[in-house]
Amino acid sequence: MVATDESNWARTAELLRRHAAPVRPLVSVVIPTVGREALLVATTEAVLRQTYGPLEVLIVDQANTAFHALDGAGLIADARVKVLSLPVANLHLARNTGLHYAQGDLILLLDDDVTFDVTLVQEHVAGHSEPDVGAVVGRIDEEGEPSIEDADQMPRFGAVSISGRCTRYRGGVDYPAIAGTLGSNVSFKRTAIASIGAYDLRFDAVNSFYDDLDVGYRLRRAGFRLVFRQAARMVHLKVPYGGGRLRRPSAIDTQVSRFRNVTFFYLKNMNPLGIPCFLAVFVAIAVKHWMTARGDPAVFLRLLRAISEGYQMRRSRFAGCAECRTPFCSARADIRSPSGVPYCELATFDSMGRSGHS
Repeated sequence: MVATDESNWARTAELLRRHAAPVRPLVSVVIPTVGREALLVATTEAVLRQTYGPLEVLIVDQANTAFHALDGAGLIADARVKVLSLPVANLHLARNTGLHYAQGDLILLLDDDVTFDVTLVQEHVAGHSEPDVGAVVGRIDEEGEPSIEDADQMPRFGAVSISGRCTRYRGGVDYPAIAGTLGSNVSFKRTAIASIGAYDLRFDAVNSFYDDLDVGYRLRRAGFRLVFRQAARMVHLKVPYGGGRLRRPSAIDTQVSRFRNVTFFYLKNMNPLGIPCFLAVFVAIAVKHWMTARGDPAVFLRLLRAISEGYQMRRSRFAGCAECRTPFCSARADIRSPSGVPYCELATFDSMGRSGHS
């Protein structure tokens, strides 16, 4: 028994040593962007004004417009700013490409349409002070919407219900252990996010649903803790164009994407005993959308097909990049270039920085 206890303590000590961040770690701020040049400039300037250092800013441009906008604003001259051009618009892939090329011990993901004060990065760094913390989630206030101050919701922050709804919280109380992460204003220890393979590129990229929550669930299963830090606060401007897409999808395309992704998420992460209830709820939601569409059977059939496609996504393999074996790439056929080369391998830096695989 004593030997077993000593062995357990040794394993715990090794885990803590491996995931402990340096006293003042380099922070990589990754900002995926598509066609929001003016907003991107403002967000990048806000990052460069941060009180914390050292940091680097890695812009993942999916529309080939960011470099000229940043250069026109004089930001390319700052050695901390790097622009990485990705020849496809896919938010999941953009995040993973940014994670792959980021050099920091901590990596902070931001949207390009947000505002925040000068201590945002410092608050994220402070949240990673304990070695078992894998991710820090900051407070996101949606412009024009009230705060959600119900502290009773905190333990379920990021939890997904049987109907696919995610519990949110925008109040003023920190919480040391939450259920899931978000896609923006979230920071990771590099070793933690690398250990789970980053964002799962099987999620449908028509709209970004549930892929961010999935990362949090997988981190928790790997033994990491997710914390909420209200002082790491930002305001999301909710601009209706750009983001992770070149065009705004139709309402039905958005719902089809949601049905695929929530089915995939549920099958990956939730109790299998709840699957019958889940299916019943989503068939009922499909009926509701069908009625809203004035009885158009094509709408109902598309939503049912999306549930089936989510099931097929679950059966497919979560594959890393065969060329470099990094978890921040994908071997999935539909996000490879026409030549068959992974898009991350085709990514190029428009400003000074390393390129190619590391």
